[in-house]
Amino acid sequence: MASQIFALIGVLIFLVIVSVVTMLIATGTVEVSTPQGPPISYVSDAEAVCGKRVRQDQGAALSSMAVDDHSSYFDEKNNRFKLFYEVEVFNGSDKQSGVKRLFVNCVVASSNSAISRMEYLEEGEFKPKAIRREHGNAFGF
Repeated sequence: MASQIFALIGVLIFLVIVSVVTMLIATGTVEVSTPQGPPISYVSDAEAVCGKRVRQDQGAALSSMAVDDHSSYFDEKNNRFKLFYEVEVFNGSDKQSGVKRLFVNCVVASSNSAISRMEYLEEGEFKPKAIRREHGNAFGF
């Protein structure tokens, strides 16, 4: 009976540790990355890394790509570049099918030129709605 209790406590501790580590990785507090390349010091080097990845991801559908120089910056606290792109891709395999606009967020570590985050957001996907409540808190109490 005592061994079953110790086994159960061990499993519970293991599950809590796995849960905490997973949450830290998912929120970006802890980054899991393998060394990718040499250290980078310039925004232009980070742009080359992210641009290469966008071209790989979009392939022949890529129509145009532009860096948002006003929003892109080097995050000194976390020692990484945060770049923002505006990308146009063709809707279909036919180049006459029109284009859709994507916004790309790319985060590159300056220590090893590894991409730690690459997000594509299609124009019109993000439409925030204000939640207004007459009374109570966010849980309705």
